[in-house]
Amino acid sequence: MKDAVDHLINDLLGAGQESSLSAHDLRKFQFELARHQAIKTMLDAKVSFAIRMFERNDCLRSSDQ
Repeated sequence: MKDAVDHLINDLLGAGQESSLSAHDLRKFQFELARHQAIKTMLDAKVSFAIRMFERNDCLRSSDQ
């Protein structure tokens, strides 16, 4: 994925050179970015939930003592 990003940046920021990317390439790239963002969002939600559960368990344990 990093190579694709580097390639895109180089193509878009090239010094007046013609881009080798097509609209199809950019749409594909956009789809991949959206997919990765969705995965990141899902993982972030799961980690946040796990943190809340750990904090809740810690509070329950300390109130038992």
